[in-house]
Amino acid sequence: MGFVDRLLELGILVPPETGSLFTEGDLRRVRLVRGLEEGGLPLEGIGIAVRNRDLSFEFLDLPSW
Repeated sequence: MGFVDRLLELGILVPPETGSLFTEGDLRRVRLVRGLEEGGLPLEGIGIAVRNRDLSFEFLDLPSW
């Protein structure tokens, strides 16, 4: 399973609508979460926090980011 597939499975990344592509914000999410994982944070824990709405990566969708 690829990294993006794992993020989709954990709810960290939301699949794009049919016929659409991932956004720039999605790409930023993947990069940030990869860095967090490499820094020692477990993907499962990040996924739980995102699903519980304790953690949000919505700021990565802002054009100023």
